[in-house]
Amino acid sequence: NQVIAYKEKNFKLTYQKNGSQLKALLKKEAKVFFGSNVYFMNVIVSPVLSVIATIAVYFSVSKEIDNSIIDLKTIFPLILPCLHIFIMGMTTSSSSSISMEGKQFWILKTSPVNTRNVLLAKSLFNVLLYVPFIIANFVIALILYKFTFISAFIMLLIEIIAVSTLSLLGLWVNLINYKLDWDNPSQVIKSGANTFIAMLCGFIIDFIVIISTVVCFLLDVFIPFPVLLMVIGLF
Repeated sequence: NQVIAYKEKNFKLTYQKNGSQLKALLKKEAKVFFGSNVYFMNVIVSPVLSVIATIAVYFSVSKEIDNSIIDLKTIFPLILPCLHIFIMGMTTSSSSSISMEGKQFWILKTSPVNTRNVLLAKSLFNVLLYVPFIIANFVIALILYKFTFISAFIMLLIEIIAVSTLSLLGLWVNLINYKLDWDNPSQVIKSGANTFIAMLCGFIIDFIVIISTVVCFLLDVFIPFPVLLMVIGLF
């Protein structure tokens, strides 16, 4: 079976095998994202800040780790996922991805492209965009914070699940409130309603993680990460 898929920046359609449809849609999302400076800069700032914050927090408290009354080495595996999710939840590419189609949206409506693949590509692209930074935080946690591999790996899983959830919620927000008639991408990217609602969703997810972390800490749970992982997964 063959389907019509996007090709090149001008959204020209060509025939491709069904198995490559999602790949073609992901390439299209990448071209739209990297082709707009406003879109790129507005979204990329959050994952970059998460890495900068991880390094900055370490050097700001590194001298206190050994002298602190509280065992910071135990607390950091609980704090860092909350910090990362809070920062990365501020922006998502998926919350503007439908609106970014603009006047080209008719192509999606008239072409025999699987709607599920279109939505999946928009959500998955945001996850793929954030994963390298999540991995960078994973490496920093191992090298600077001296996390055990298990602790750092479960932190990585928690953040991937959280970002995946944020990507879907951002897409849902844009499905409800989209704007296709625009002349400048900034009219879409900096849309107050979408940005605020998507950010609010991120704060809610982070709040769930924080509450779970506090409960685990108060109950003196030795391995809290599986609990956090299940809570986010269920959400």
